[in-house]
Amino acid sequence: MVANEEQWDYSPEKGPEHWKDLSQDFAQASQYPYQSPISLVHEKTSKFEKQLELHYQVADFYEKEIFPTTHLVPANRTNFILLEDGPFYLTDIHFHKPSEHLIDHLQEDIEFHFVHQNEKQEVVVLGVLFHLNDDKTQFYNKMTEKDWDLSEKKHTFDPGSFFSDQAHFFQYLGSLTTPPTNGPVQWFVFDGVGEMSRKFLTNFHLHVKQNARPLQALNQRNICWGNLSN
Repeated sequence: MVANEEQWDYSPEKGPEHWKDLSQDFAQASQYPYQSPISLVHEKTSKFEKQLELHYQVADFYEKEIFPTTHLVPANRTNFILLEDGPFYLTDIHFHKPSEHLIDHLQEDIEFHFVHQNEKQEVVVLGVLFHLNDDKTQFYNKMTEKDWDLSEKKHTFDPGSFFSDQAHFFQYLGSLTTPPTNGPVQWFVFDGVGEMSRKFLTNFHLHVKQNARPLQALNQRNICWGNLSN
């Protein structure tokens, strides 16, 4: 189910500490033991032995307001990632501010999530973190103002631009970070922190309110570290 604005938010009254009390679905999802996000530390990882390939290209995306943030929904299944058990197709891009995951105990300004599903409805999420600055960074220049004219509600870009400087990632088993926080979700959180201009967000009226779930207990789960396949 998709929760509506009346059911949950990030306020003291209906925020993350109370999600499990707001509906039966939320309560049931909260029982999954491996919740996300978590703190990721390089020194506490094992090697990820499998392959992860990104197959991204220029495609059309439509802006959709799904409380409490702006989502970019692909027009087709052009973009996908490839794992050992087959392709997972990109279904949604959204972000959390500040970052939900911590890398070596550091929280960044913003974290983008790329949600994928396969034919079995299994979910894989790629996370990439950015530091916000006041300059037009290399990332900003790859995304032209024409491409990101939100008044059109349609945007054409290569989602691979978000990963152009990424080579390594953490991998772990977790959950969704918004209610219902169902699992299992396979997470790949890239450890490189990119640079992004605030203008990229504010000029185009993207939803920039704080919407990050607090860290969840590790519960003795295994965290892996791996390399992106060419």
